[in-house]
Amino acid sequence: MLLVFFLPPTPASAQSNAFGYLFDAGGPLGHVSPPATVSGLGLANDGQATVALPWGFDWYGITYNAVTVYANGGFSFTPGFLAATSTCLPAPTGADVLVYWDDLDPSSGGDVYTWVDGSGAAARFIISWEGVPHSQG
Repeated sequence: MLLVFFLPPTPASAQSNAFGYLFDAGGPLGHVSPPATVSGLGLANDGQATVALPWGFDWYGITYNAVTVYANGGFSFTPGFLAATSTCLPAPTGADVLVYWDDLDPSSGGDVYTWVDGSGAAARFIISWEGVPHSQG
């Protein structure tokens, strides 16, 4: 699974909110595998890591220079904790974006990767949970 902050032009089926953020579940983005030169974050079960962004990113009117990536399938611009159990929204999750939001355990297999794909105006910062299994305990 991948998450891209900067998306290509969106089809007419996309929805946007008052801040101009777009959502398109059937968008044109395909899977982008991490390059062989990129190391995983090596997160523990229920772990997290704060990663510097390659540029400032405006999120609901505030510019952030780092993102906290959670093993349990989400990320946040303000560090917190993402519980392993998903509940109905709205719920205090500690995460701004919930990609998987499940009890994932990268210490049992797979890994979570972050990297920049492309360059210049076409550059994308990607977070990807690759082959991470559900927690067994």
